[in-house]
Amino acid sequence: MHQNRPMASVLIATGERATPPDLTGAPPGLDVRVAAGEDALEFFPDAEALIFWQNDPEFLRRNWSLLHRVRWVHVTSAGVEKILFPALRDSEVVLTNSQGVFDRSIAEHILAETLAHLQKVRLAWNNQRQRVWQKYETEIIGGRHAVIYGTGAIGRETARLFRAVGFEVSGVGRTARSDDPDFGPVWAYTELAEAASVADVLAICCPLTEETRGSVDASVLSRIKEGALVINIARGPVIVSDDLIAALDSGRVSGASLDVFDIEPLPEDSPLWDHPKVAITPHIAGDDTQWKRRANEVMLEQLRRWERGEPLLNVVDKALGFVPSGR
Repeated sequence: MHQNRPMASVLIATGERATPPDLTGAPPGLDVRVAAGEDALEFFPDAEALIFWQNDPEFLRRNWSLLHRVRWVHVTSAGVEKILFPALRDSEVVLTNSQGVFDRSIAEHILAETLAHLQKVRLAWNNQRQRVWQKYETEIIGGRHAVIYGTGAIGRETARLFRAVGFEVSGVGRTARSDDPDFGPVWAYTELAEAASVADVLAICCPLTEETRGSVDASVLSRIKEGALVINIARGPVIVSDDLIAALDSGRVSGASLDVFDIEPLPEDSPLWDHPKVAITPHIAGDDTQWKRRANEVMLEQLRRWERGEPLLNVVDKALGFVPSGR
């Protein structure tokens, strides 16, 4: 920033239990304040930039009217559907996310769940607990087709990883095309059922938008390749849960690995808990031990760009509900 320009006020509002970010390397030309929970409200009126660090989107929604000067909001998540409440969406405030932080860890989670399914790892665990010596055959990757629903950064990293270990890969994105360097052929969202018909693995990596909400329903699951595995690391409401359970019960879908749900934490009375074909993880697909360090690096780079007046990274198209990838 110019030397005689007043320092811009940046507020890092952390969750009550969140570890504050490491500000080593933060640009000196910014007035940065860090506060947790309700203590952050004291600084809301003067904040020109708000770093929402592992915080509850509802907290921001409730107190949005206190942000009189804010021009930029940055979040540590990749998904932004919960923070895109009408007042923020309709404002001129720039919203950025932490795209890129979770790509590899989520891609590896998807691959791990796929291999666990093909190799019947959970059957082995169950047999071990019951001291059962039972031989069985497993499946290999060769000749199998993975369809990645969502061609953004996470889906693209997943496609690269799956292709590297021998899967045939295709994608489902906003625009149909045949020449994508990572996916190869890409179906349009409207062709999801057709794409599912060739999927040995359907990996759901798309953002939650009005277009994708409830899109994996009976009409798609009735056409999915017999015996397919469904993996959801996106958002729970992309899948119609009752339709998925019906497809599992009928045998059309051989298994489901679910990291996200309509309601989180998953209610104790959910039938998914006890379903023999369902593997559950508690929304941790991207939470490897280094994710906070990477999120910290993204935040610092954003602050440096903000100070210099340069374009920010990962600017969310608030009308679309995600960071556009181009196609």
